[in-house]
Amino acid sequence: MKKMYVNGFMFDEQGKNMVFIEKRKFPPNVDWSLNPFNGVGGKIESGETHVEAMVREFGEETGVQTRTSDWTLFAIMENPEWIVFYFKCFNELYFWDADTTTEELIYKLPARAEYFTVKHLSFLIPLALYPSLEGVAHIREVSDVTEVPTDSLRALLAEETNEQPLTK
Repeated sequence: MKKMYVNGFMFDEQGKNMVFIEKRKFPPNVDWSLNPFNGVGGKIESGETHVEAMVREFGEETGVQTRTSDWTLFAIMENPEWIVFYFKCFNELYFWDADTTTEELIYKLPARAEYFTVKHLSFLIPLALYPSLEGVAHIREVSDVTEVPTDSLRALLAEETNEQPLTK
């Protein structure tokens, strides 16, 4: 069974600033020590829905009690071993009330992936802030470790869409 996680992006009302957490605990076989800044989240516990896990994790790590209706699912990322449900929330009071409650420090910074962030934030933050996004983006990660050669990526895309591979 795949491991399931949630990750929440808490923004101020204008989406200019975001709550980041400096992760100090990493999943097995993952070392984010060079890029530890991430959205707030963690594992989904048995019997919990993904949005209930988001509320619980945000409360545990920031001291702010949100509601399930505050969070909007905007992306799901998966690979063969795990699934992460990405949520966003725009709330000025929650944003300013968020504070460090564990050994993992909370920061309020401009909503950009420039602060030694986990690599996925470089596209997930803009996706969360995209004004006319409807529905949920589903992202399949090919690998955490290696780059995929362009030809392999073209073949994978062709396989996914049942189209002929692109050629140069």
